[in-house]
Amino acid sequence: MKNAQKFSVLIWTDKRKTDSQGLVPLYARITYLSKRTEISLGRKVDPKKWDAESGYLKGSGQDGAW
Repeated sequence: MKNAQKFSVLIWTDKRKTDSQGLVPLYARITYLSKRTEISLGRKVDPKKWDAESGYLKGSGQDGAW
């Protein structure tokens, strides 16, 4: 029996929407049964601290803070 993935969440940034402070907004892409939707998380991060591969901020303590 093959195990099919039916649900996934991807957290990503939109570098096209960089603000005056150099921060980019975070979005969540939710996929369920091959249908997807994207929502804004209402947070902004420094793109230099964002690890796109893992979907996490780099650093710890204040370095990894929002």
